[in-house]
Amino acid sequence: MNLRRACEKDGAKMIQRVVTGLIEKTPGLVEGVEYKEGDQTVSVSAHMVIVCNGAETKWMGAELVVKHASKPLKKDKELVTAALKTSWGEALRYASDQLKKEKAFVQQVVPLHARVLKYVHEDLKKDRQVVLEAVKAHGDALQYASEDLKRDRTIVWEAVKSNGEALRYAPHVFMRDREIVLQAVKSHGDVLRYIYEDLQRNDREIILEVVRSHGDVLESVYKHFQKDREIVLEAVKSSGHALEYASKELRED
Repeated sequence: MNLRRACEKDGAKMIQRVVTGLIEKTPGLVEGVEYKEGDQTVSVSAHMVIVCNGAETKWMGAELVVKHASKPLKKDKELVTAALKTSWGEALRYASDQLKKEKAFVQQVVPLHARVLKYVHEDLKKDRQVVLEAVKAHGDALQYASEDLKRDRTIVWEAVKSNGEALRYAPHVFMRDREIVLQAVKSHGDVLRYIYEDLQRNDREIILEVVRSHGDVLESVYKHFQKDREIVLEAVKSSGHALEYASKELRED
């Protein structure tokens, strides 16, 4: 079956109903959503669209529905939005340039997945309002922002507030910004390895905040923190296995 032909005329309408139905019927994974028209069947299983024509079957991710769609459908907001919700943002890659540069539309869809920002028009990656919307929903969208906006402290703050790991995409100056670092480690203790060494070595409050939610990080902190009773107790509350990383004195206490 020709996928491009399947996405034209009646086939296009059918596939659009399927992708939209994927969202409307269930917020999670879908099994058994099916539409029939003549000898052609379109069904959805998890995040895949299955197009069947007689004995021939084609599997398509929702983004491929957009990729193989006719030009009018590539700029169909309903179709592209529905496909974005089930393609981890990849569907925008194949949408029309018109949609990629339409700010109002982009603002609506950037909260759907971090990768959506990757495929918007370059001008919108420089748009502070658009990027703020993106990083508030998915902090790791920071990696797709313009270099200038990556240096915007408010944007970095919102990004690490949403996802502490976003700190890895920020300029190095923020690795030594104590407030930014504290905000980041609250949600993602692993970012400790990215921060300025002086903070890793000397800032007890940051280490305490990390182990409260990620006790196993005690393994990688400086040894004087492994001797700190309060830090070890908080780490063990978070993860019982953390005790093995405490100093010998505290393990035997």
